[in-house]
Amino acid sequence: MANQFGHLTILVRDYDEAIRFYTILGMEVLVDNMFGDDLRWVSMAFPTSVAFKIVLQKAVTDKEKQAVGKQAGDNCFLTVETDNCVAEYERLRGKGVYFFGEPSTVPWGVEAVFEDLYGNLLDLVQIRP
Repeated sequence: MANQFGHLTILVRDYDEAIRFYTILGMEVLVDNMFGDDLRWVSMAFPTSVAFKIVLQKAVTDKEKQAVGKQAGDNCFLTVETDNCVAEYERLRGKGVYFFGEPSTVPWGVEAVFEDLYGNLLDLVQIRP
């Protein structure tokens, strides 16, 4: 019986620049293996949540290259949960992460939408207890 997601693939232009960005968010590289000339298996996770991993996949075909940064269209692609949205917003902004506004109170807590280095939208959320 299926019981959880394991990996989510994110199309990227360059493995190393994507690793640098997701490391800023607090993720760590779990696996970085080379397969052939330019194919790598790179998986990353937050240290407190290694059951869910992202896999960075270099876009190779024209169709894949067109999807980079648009994997969820105009919707938030991933939610990044935090215990202090305002403090994390300030930390990430200080590292150059682009936000579409300051944290705001919403029915489920506090959130601020930002983008990754390719334009995928991510939602930084502090869930209300």
